[in-house]
Amino acid sequence: MSAKDSIRWFNLQEANSSEETSFGDEKLLTCYLTKIYHYSEVRNAYWSSTSNLYPGDQAFHYDFSIIKNRIERARKKGSYFQIHEVPCLVLGGKDDALVIHDYTPRTQRPFAGSQRKIEIIEDINNLNIEEIYQWLKGKIRHINAFITEEKNLQPFKSPLIRYISYTNGNGYYLGYSKRIIDIDIEPMLFVLNKFHNLLIEKN
Repeated sequence: MSAKDSIRWFNLQEANSSEETSFGDEKLLTCYLTKIYHYSEVRNAYWSSTSNLYPGDQAFHYDFSIIKNRIERARKKGSYFQIHEVPCLVLGGKDDALVIHDYTPRTQRPFAGSQRKIEIIEDINNLNIEEIYQWLKGKIRHINAFITEEKNLQPFKSPLIRYISYTNGNGYYLGYSKRIIDIDIEPMLFVLNKFHNLLIEKN
C-alpha cells in the first residue's frame, strides 16, 4: 500500500478503537455536500447474467486516483469495473469531518424519507459531531459514515457520473467511459439545510 493510499480515511465504526482512528471531541463548524467514489467488480455469471462484487470499505474513497489504483491491483481476466460517484453530507470540524452517505450507496434517492422524520433538530446542545451523527442515524437509520481530514474534501459538483472500465490491452492501465446518473439529492439538501440553520442558531 502506497503512502497516498494510507491517508486518514476510516469507517466511523472503527473510531475510538485506537489513538490513530480516534475521532475525539470535534465540534460542528461547517456542513456541505461532497461526493466520494464507490467501485465494484463485475463478473460474468450463469445464464448470461453478471454479478457485482464489493470489497467492503475498500470500495469507498474520496480520491478517484486511489480508487483506480485499487482497481488496477484487483483486475483479472473476465472482469470489468464500475465506479459510481456517491453524494454525501459532510459534518466538518476544526480538523476532521464525517462524510455521511446512504447505507445503499447507489440508491437513486439517498436519505429518502428524511423530510418526514426530521422536522426540527432537537436535543443537540454541544454540537459534538459524533453525537450529531448518532442522533441523525436514529432518525434516518440507513446511513454510514467515514472519517477524514476536512481539508481532503471538495464541495459537491453536479452531475454525478458512473465510470465503466474497458481494457487497453495487457500492460496498459484500464480506460473508463462515462455516463451521467440520475440521482435525486433533494432529501440530502433538506438535511443539509437543517444543519445550516442549526449552525446559525448556535453561533
